[in-house]
Amino acid sequence: MARFSAVARRTRPETSPCASSALAPKAFAAASSGWVLSGSIGEWGAPLLPLFDLVVYVYTPTELRLERLRRREAETFGAANVAPGGPRHQEYVEFLEWASRYDHGDRPG
Repeated sequence: MARFSAVARRTRPETSPCASSALAPKAFAAASSGWVLSGSIGEWGAPLLPLFDLVVYVYTPTELRLERLRRREAETFGAANVAPGGPRHQEYVEFLEWASRYDHGDRPG
């Protein structure tokens, strides 16, 4: 079974490579053995909706999700890089702020 991830890391949702791809529906449909899409699809995924047989919504409490994101960001970019004074700290802080509002529906993405 093919697995496609809808999450384009480190990009703004409106500038995601997936957001402007007219080929996405064809790519998903071409996975003849079945496929699983994980993550948030937002508005860019509207053309894919007719291809879904089943949708499963998994809710993760905000604090748990943020804890996982902090750990992932530190592992991916290095703890020193995301720490105060690190070269990725500001981006890290902005990302966590955006992620903290994800469930509120008041921000894009």
